Amino acid sequence: MKRFKVVFLIIAISTIMAGCPLLENRKIRLDTRRPETVTKTLKNGLTVVVEENFGAPVAAVQVWVNAGSADETDGEAGLAHFLEHMVFKGTAKRGVGEVAMEVESLGGDLNAFTSYDRTVFHITLASRYYDRALDILSDLTHNATFDPVEVDREREVVREEIRRGKDNPSSRVYKYLFEKAYREHTYRRPVIGYDDNVKSFTSADLKNFYEKWYVPENMTVVVTGDVDSGRVIRDVEKWFGDFSGPAPSSSPRDAVETVQISPREKVYREDVSEGWMYLGFHIPAFAHEDMAALDVMSVIIGGGETSRLVYRVRTQKRLVSRIWAYAYTPRDPGLFLVGCNVKEDKSREALEQILKQMYVLKHETVDDWELQKAKITLETDSIYSRETVDGQARRLGYYMTLTGDPYFEDKYLEKIKNVTAEDIKKAAKKYFSGQNLTAVAIMPDKNSNSHSIDEQKVNSIIRDVDKWDSGYSIGSLNLSRPDPPEIPEAEVAPSEKGGIPLYSPPEKFVLSNGVKLIVRENHSVPLVSVRAAFKGGLRLENRENNGINNFIADAITKGTVNYTSHEIDSFIEARAGSISGFSGLSSLGVTMELPSQYFHGALPVFADVIRFPTFPSKEVEAEREIIISSIKNNLDQPGKLARRLFESTLYEEHPLGMDTMGTETSVRGLTCSDLRDYYEALSVPGNLVIAVVGDVEAAKVKNDFEKLFKDWAAEPFQPAAAPPEPPPARVREVSECRDVEQTNIIIGFQGLRVTSEDRYPMAVLGSVLSGMSGRLFSTLREKQSLAYGVAAFSTEALDPGFLGVSIGTSPEKEAQATEGLLKELEKARNERVTDEELTRAKEVLIGEYEIGQQKLSTQAANYALDELYGMGYEEADNYARRIESVTAADVQRAAEKYLKENAHVIAVVRPCGFQAKAEVE
Repeated sequence: MKRFKVVFLIIAISTIMAGCPLLENRKIRLDTRRPETVTKTLKNGLTVVVEENFGAPVAAVQVWVNAGSADETDGEAGLAHFLEHMVFKGTAKRGVGEVAMEVESLGGDLNAFTSYDRTVFHITLASRYYDRALDILSDLTHNATFDPVEVDREREVVREEIRRGKDNPSSRVYKYLFEKAYREHTYRRPVIGYDDNVKSFTSADLKNFYEKWYVPENMTVVVTGDVDSGRVIRDVEKWFGDFSGPAPSSSPRDAVETVQISPREKVYREDVSEGWMYLGFHIPAFAHEDMAALDVMSVIIGGGETSRLVYRVRTQKRLVSRIWAYAYTPRDPGLFLVGCNVKEDKSREALEQILKQMYVLKHETVDDWELQKAKITLETDSIYSRETVDGQARRLGYYMTLTGDPYFEDKYLEKIKNVTAEDIKKAAKKYFSGQNLTAVAIMPDKNSNSHSIDEQKVNSIIRDVDKWDSGYSIGSLNLSRPDPPEIPEAEVAPSEKGGIPLYSPPEKFVLSNGVKLIVRENHSVPLVSVRAAFKGGLRLENRENNGINNFIADAITKGTVNYTSHEIDSFIEARAGSISGFSGLSSLGVTMELPSQYFHGALPVFADVIRFPTFPSKEVEAEREIIISSIKNNLDQPGKLARRLFESTLYEEHPLGMDTMGTETSVRGLTCSDLRDYYEALSVPGNLVIAVVGDVEAAKVKNDFEKLFKDWAAEPFQPAAAPPEPPPARVREVSECRDVEQTNIIIGFQGLRVTSEDRYPMAVLGSVLSGMSGRLFSTLREKQSLAYGVAAFSTEALDPGFLGVSIGTSPEKEAQATEGLLKELEKARNERVTDEELTRAKEVLIGEYEIGQQKLSTQAANYALDELYGMGYEEADNYARRIESVTAADVQRAAEKYLKENAHVIAVVRPCGFQAKAEVE
């Protein structure tokens, strides 16, 4: 079970709310400390927002431009996104590639995104360099040159990005929904635009759009992190203060969408393994008086394992494999969205049940615990966003650009606090109806039988449910209302941490039964992240039980000796937390994250999941179908399919050649007893490492675990070693054809053990190859325009893992892309990296490490797994020193050792039509 993240909603906690009935109406006190937000409007109209955060020596610098795809005319569709690409292609001061090189040489992360309503450019880097980030972003947003040669090159990159989106069914169904739901408003068009438009854009088109929208009154600069707000304001004035330009006077988005008066439906037949369905009800724009009720309702309906659609439609009725819901409230009127993955033979019943579960909200009052859980979820979501400076900046930019008020969230959260059950009823009555509904679906093109669904059947279901709704009587829908479980007293963390250092070094304890416990106190945010890890994973599997670790990870929270699945979900979600299993190549375990005030009270549940999972048959069968659905969906994504082909071809005998999720056959063959027996064998104290990072006291954490585990003892775990497999002695090639737009290519090798000292020079080599200033990006994307995405990867395990390079390109460029990848690999073997490349690569890796360490979950994972694998929990804290010590000679030696000539695998997934044409020729 994963904690619900509200899409498009980034909020900060600022109120103390009433307690949840699950806690017997006790008051819930959340840590409400928040730094001051400083704002200023410069003389030229540009807005500056600064928020200090001294939790880590990192800063986020962002420029928000109030112009997105919704501000385009039909002929301009895709121009805002194309422009986002082009500002990185050179300015009056910086040539092609220099911006990325400059940011990455500082160890920073540079990127941008375009949405319907805005375009955002962002840099995250060590706070001591934030002024450099302001210089770079001011240059990008005011001095881009739009060289026609570079426009033509980047045009091909954007077209590759469009092709990539067409190969993703989740992107396609979302696009279909908006095309159908909107008829006049510019939200009807995809943000990325259309291929024909992109082919026609000129340098002049880009420049005109840039000069119209990229003006001070239409821009906001946001800076968060380890900075001084007064100094930041002065520096923004220095870099942005002399720009000028009139504010845009109008936008194509000003067109008013006609009120929908009847259902709209469309079913697409495509080459997919499982159906995708999306429903959308028109709702008002951001800041409307109903927004708070709609957001609360979205959590009640589709937020987490205890939400109505997940619990009733997926878990109980098993009509869908995944389902989610959220209220999308952009600048203009949006949509209340429900999406799901569904088998076609269940699609009609699924649609009926989804609508009935939503419509019943018009008639029956939601349970008090549902209402309070939703409020806690919404209010505490911001604690998680405050964990990183980038999250802080996005929250501030989001609210500031939509409302002009950096403290709008305070007003919004007050509305959330005051939402009543009656407000939920009113909102449901206002917006949930067939005449306001758009329903689209993608279904397998191979299905054509009595279970098939089409537009006529969808329309009939919608109208039948409307009739059911108009004649609704209590009891006409079988509503399952499980009683909330008994939950212990919640702890309340002190609101002040006077005299306690913000951070403390990690401490290692060995419990009396042999469990290793790593605790690091980090009081920067009132959160705790826990990771409990056993040695296990794919490396211990065989063909018959393939997928058993992943299956256990998915089912481990679905019931224990002392708690049912629903009780676990209710307990954790009532505290705005998450608990779930995880598995990988070499490990298996459980992770938990929640606000620190609930941590000690939740430990008995966490310990019960680790020690006493029961894998009940009903829950196991439900998870089995979800896993098989995921296996099938992965095969619909050419990038994932290429990765699967690569791994299975690289390892002919070793377990790492199998899929971590297993195959449909192997997963169907696993029984509840299989899961219990396998887990019982490896879940012993001597095979367990637990890492706890966050707002805790180490001594108390150690004492709590001693009490919980004092009666736990078992024989040591001694797994049979997987037989070694030598690297390929020759080139191995494998390919498949699919109904796709792009060709996906992976060229790779057998790689490193996680314990190998070579992983540091190989990390440096990976950084030399990857990144926006890396060799692959510079050569294959920037100069040759072969791809939108090209990268190097390395995955280590306790056995030798795998590494390589990948690219997605148009089919006619396959030979050129393959040759380009091979040339870069040959160059890595035969030539030493330059001093400049070496320095940049190190700065990038160390910068990424510092940025990543903001997340408590990252720290917990590093400590737990490094200790589990025998490297010691201090390994991650020595990362920067080890990277710094790498030399150019080390990098070339490692490249020669692992990137062996003619010892690689080439895996290709290409369009079937292209393959047939090539064979004819």
